[in-house]
Amino acid sequence: MKPHGVARLARLLGHVWFVLMLAGCSEPTQPYSSRVITDFGGVWGTSGADVYAVGLSLAQDGWHGLILHYDGHEWSPITNDATAFFTSMWGNSGTEQFVVGFFPYDHGTILHRSFDGTRWSAVRSAAGVELFDVWGNSASDVFAVGDRRMGGGGAILHYDGNSWSTQNDTAAVRGIWGSSGSDVFAVGPSILHYDGSSWSTQVSRTGYLFGVWGSSGADVFAVGGGGTILHYDGSLWSSQASGTTAILSHVWGTSGSDVFAVGYGGTILHYDGVTWSSQTSGTQADLQGIWGSSGRDVYAVGYEGTLLHYDGSNWSAVRWQSPLRLSWPRRPKVR
Repeated sequence: MKPHGVARLARLLGHVWFVLMLAGCSEPTQPYSSRVITDFGGVWGTSGADVYAVGLSLAQDGWHGLILHYDGHEWSPITNDATAFFTSMWGNSGTEQFVVGFFPYDHGTILHRSFDGTRWSAVRSAAGVELFDVWGNSASDVFAVGDRRMGGGGAILHYDGNSWSTQNDTAAVRGIWGSSGSDVFAVGPSILHYDGSSWSTQVSRTGYLFGVWGSSGADVFAVGGGGTILHYDGSLWSSQASGTTAILSHVWGTSGSDVFAVGYGGTILHYDGVTWSSQTSGTQADLQGIWGSSGRDVYAVGYEGTLLHYDGSNWSAVRWQSPLRLSWPRRPKVR
């Protein structure tokens, strides 16, 4: 559900070069400092004491798909074997969980686990697309979507409880949400709708939409580039004034009059049912995901390891401990 552009990839490749350069240093220098390069792609939970932030960490030995869990007291990492940038997560009442992601310009990755004590099982997307979002109506009715940034097009995948299949192998999609398994919306350069049997185009656009969420099938919000916010009333899509030109990457809410949108440059917007207004995030990081257990318990995540919490009045940074450490030489202080 997120915009990952050329500039973003260039920054990550720069990190890779820096790590490889350090790995090739033959003469150790001391003292050492520890740092890990972390980006979050999404956040989701079942309650205020069961929240997950997903993304990646780049360490000296390569990419690590990162999953953090909050139990109401502290954030801790969940072990998985996947090497990917995780972008989105969805689960069914805490009993089934799905995580999607990708390695840049490579096939998507899907993780799935049931809460029966088993480990994550990884599936490599047969559609050959980077996966950006996942949503389900039940554990046997799950959708994962993505696109091909190098060559256009994308895919909509569906899980029936046993296996994944491709429903659409041409549409570029970044976000997905539904009010039921027969009322699903997917957004990208177009807005698509699924009626339980087939996908159809509702709106064709020239700019990208990256996130979609609704309080019902007749109250749906879609956000995208240039501060674009569209609203669907069950019949028509119409534009809403956002007051920003920043890229908006994700949208979520508790009701049609309590909706949050996040985006680049630390942008956070709130909709009260009448107008959108800006909220102070305290960061300039590009925000990628938002979710909450209520309007007074909301989390937003983004690049540079950004993890924010909203208590109904203010946004504040959440301190968390990275499961990885990358040590490299730091020039000693001059006395």
